[in-house]
Amino acid sequence: MAAGRDVAYRPPAWDERGRAGAITAPAGSPLVIVEGVGIGRRELSAYVDALVWVQTDEDEARRRGLLRDGADAAGFWAEWQAAEDPFQADQRPWERARLIVSGAPDVPHDPRSELVVARRAGGSAGLHAPSRAHGASPRRSSSARWA
Repeated sequence: MAAGRDVAYRPPAWDERGRAGAITAPAGSPLVIVEGVGIGRRELSAYVDALVWVQTDEDEARRRGLLRDGADAAGFWAEWQAAEDPFQADQRPWERARLIVSGAPDVPHDPRSELVVARRAGGSAGLHAPSRAHGASPRRSSSARWA
């Protein structure tokens, strides 16, 4: 996109699941949001203008995922988690996040229009680095790329 060309991406899992098409971001888009923890990889940081980490308790994330995907997806979730844990331990993408928000806040707010901010770059709002020892495990991230 920085070179002024459309960008198309076809996730490898789409081939495995027989899904057609690709994700295309047109050149000149003022904002591109990429959802997924993989966008927080160190080696992609030069291509991402802002990383937003959504921090959600592991049990709550699994509960929501199974509610969304159906109970028969429990095996998939177990496989995903087995790959996700070492990725997060190695990459620690939340450390590069400009903003960390709570994915399951217990603070009163309107989820349709408000985010509960846990930490901004250069500061802290009481959130410690996510770890199993603290009972919190990062679950999801998104990033924004401004063209």
